[in-house]
Amino acid sequence: MLPADADLVSVFRTDDLALLPLARLALEAEQIEYIARGPGAGAEWTHATLGSSSRNAGWVEIVVAADVAARARELLGDLQQADAVTAVPDDPGTPLPDKEASGPETIELHDVDTGAPLGRISEGDLQRLMDELEEDESQPQEYYIDAGTVELLEQSGAGADLIALLTRAIAGREGVQIRWSR
Repeated sequence: MLPADADLVSVFRTDDLALLPLARLALEAEQIEYIARGPGAGAEWTHATLGSSSRNAGWVEIVVAADVAARARELLGDLQQADAVTAVPDDPGTPLPDKEASGPETIELHDVDTGAPLGRISEGDLQRLMDELEEDESQPQEYYIDAGTVELLEQSGAGADLIALLTRAIAGREGVQIRWSR
C-alpha cells in the first residue's frame, strides 16, 4: 500500500476501461504499487464490460509514487499509445487536409516546447478553452495546461475527447504550454 504522504504522479489515464486490466497486470508484474481512481476505477471486469460499452463507464487514472513513475510510464507506454489511437480518431501526426475538402474547420493543438502535434479539437472545444482559460496578450493562441486546468475544464462540461487529449498532453509532466492553429 502506498504511504499516505507519498508524492503521487499520474502515469496513465484512459476512458477505454478495457485497457485497465492490462495496465494493472503490467504494474503488478513489476511490483509497482498504484492507485486507480476515477468513475471507472471500481468497474467489475466481466466479459461483458470488455465490449464496446467499456467507454461508457467513465475514465480511470493510475497514479504511482514519484520515484517509480518513469518505470511505470515505460511499462504503460504501449497502452497509452493504443489509447491515443482509439481516443482520437485522427492521427495527430497527419497533416490537416485542405480547408475546402475538410468540411467543418478543425483546430490543431501543438506542444509549444517540442512543436509536436497533440491532436485536433473542434470549434466548440476551442471556444471552451477560450471561455475558461486566460490568454497571455503576447501569446494569444497559447494556454498553459496542468492537472488542475484539466479538472477545471472537466467540471465546466468540456467534452471527453478534449479532456482525454489534454490528459495525454500532460502525462508525466507538471504541465504543458499548448498552441492552437486552424
